[in-house]
Amino acid sequence: DTAQSKSKILWRSIFHAPEKIRHHSVAPAASPSIEDFPAATRRTRMPAAVRGEPSAGGVRMQSIWSNVRMLQQPKLSEDLDVDIAVIGGGMTGMLIAYELTRRGFDVVVLEAERIGSGQTGGTTAKITSQHGHVYARLIEQCGHEKAAQYARANHEAIFAFERIVESEGIACDLERKRAYLYARRDSAPLEAEMLAASSLGLPASLVPSRDLPFPTAGAVMFSDQARFHPLKFLKGLSEHVRVRICALSGTK
Repeated sequence: DTAQSKSKILWRSIFHAPEKIRHHSVAPAASPSIEDFPAATRRTRMPAAVRGEPSAGGVRMQSIWSNVRMLQQPKLSEDLDVDIAVIGGGMTGMLIAYELTRRGFDVVVLEAERIGSGQTGGTTAKITSQHGHVYARLIEQCGHEKAAQYARANHEAIFAFERIVESEGIACDLERKRAYLYARRDSAPLEAEMLAASSLGLPASLVPSRDLPFPTAGAVMFSDQARFHPLKFLKGLSEHVRVRICALSGTK
């Protein structure tokens, strides 16, 4: 209970900070939905795709991001006295450790295998405030104010990634792109989502289907989104975060 309480306090201190430092907080890249993947790849579980293992159908998949040679990290060979230990060297763990280190904490990341060897290695690599049909539902279920907080945090995260890349000189192919939410048949939900997202201050607009290279009933376009190479980013970030390789009891 004590450990859980400390974790909750730490989480609040990072992501519910005063306005003067809140703009530095980084939200993790969005988790992909099944529609983000081409039909030919949907037979493979994400861990198999990341590690190049055969799927149930016998298809061997390899993440397109796996061609990066990560920096060799030392094993945990002795006791460390630190303020905070972050478990897991994926996108979330590395970003939390980076932000805490910037704030003056003594931090170490404990990783069982190598940085980015889990879900991060198979991500869609998009940095967006657009995550499917989410904003109309958030407003309905949580109210406009909380939905606006969610929208603002996700949109500000795009700029936060840019600031990290620029300030640390990380070469990770980061570039601004547009994101699309499309429908094959009924366009009514798209209009509702566009109106909801726009009411929250997001750069959403309805566009004709000809903007996409396949037939649709229409689409919502989110401008000022981004994409990058996630493992190149983590490789650069790891130069500013202390990492130790350590398989914890009961974990992989």
